Amino acid sequence: MLTQRTPETMPFEEFTASLQSVCGRFEVTPSGKRETVRAHVCCETRAGLEMATIAKDVHSVRRTEADIRASPGEHVFLIVQEEGQTLMQQDGRTVLMTPGDMILIDSSRPSEFTSFGKYMRHLSLHLDRQEIVSRLGNAPFCARSIRREDRHAIALSAIIGSAFAPDTSERQSSFLKDAILGVLGAALCENDGGHPNLRAHPEISTAQILENAMAFIDSRFTDGMMSPAVLAAELGVSLRNLQRAFAFAGMTPSDYLIRRRLERACLLLSERQKKGAKTLVSTIAYECGFNDVSYFNRQFRRSFGCAPGQYPGGS
Repeated sequence: MLTQRTPETMPFEEFTASLQSVCGRFEVTPSGKRETVRAHVCCETRAGLEMATIAKDVHSVRRTEADIRASPGEHVFLIVQEEGQTLMQQDGRTVLMTPGDMILIDSSRPSEFTSFGKYMRHLSLHLDRQEIVSRLGNAPFCARSIRREDRHAIALSAIIGSAFAPDTSERQSSFLKDAILGVLGAALCENDGGHPNLRAHPEISTAQILENAMAFIDSRFTDGMMSPAVLAAELGVSLRNLQRAFAFAGMTPSDYLIRRRLERACLLLSERQKKGAKTLVSTIAYECGFNDVSYFNRQFRRSFGCAPGQYPGGS
């Protein structure tokens, strides 16, 4: 973890006011009917950047079009998940964040952060939006995520960690902002040409297997026939080597496959709620690649603490 913060119990209204004073206008939905929040909010300047620590156990936090009009967005938030997990949604993308993952959220566009009342904590770097646009040009950054196993996430964590180190000199700190923006730009502008044909490279490294396996899952996770065995065959590697590659990132192939399917399910459930549609949960489960609705329900409840039909309600 990059930071160590101890949460405290505070009134819901106090947390909301603190959050808005640091990050701009957001709408906060409590967990159930609770009037208090286990939370921590602080903002400090490190390496010439505002860095906010946000910890909470509310149901969700949303920034709507009305919030943006009342409090125009001037920042792009580089969010580093420190504890717990959070579903982050923006521009039709839904990403499930776990510790070490990073994502860019544009404050000038609606967004939603859902943690289902479970405690979570993230570090938010407030980057000047105009500077990001001028540096990156047309590189897409809205709701772009960088997984913790990515080399750019590892580099960013090291640089941000240096900014919080007690022995970092003022002169050294002056270089850290450029380093953060430089690595971030490299991550976003890197051309992802898809996964190469691994059959031509039987001695492919563990990191390459992981990178290409995740890319393949990203493109095929809604296929109900997708499984670790099918994935290994498609990539031309043994199931054992595939499992070893994912163990390097602290997960299994099935863990990542389920994560991508659940992310898609949350997006479809959210769209259903917003449109007032009557799409069946079973239909959504099948569209996301689940062949067994009961299994989908168990995985959803295990991850989020509620049934699919209760998402994204706050009670």
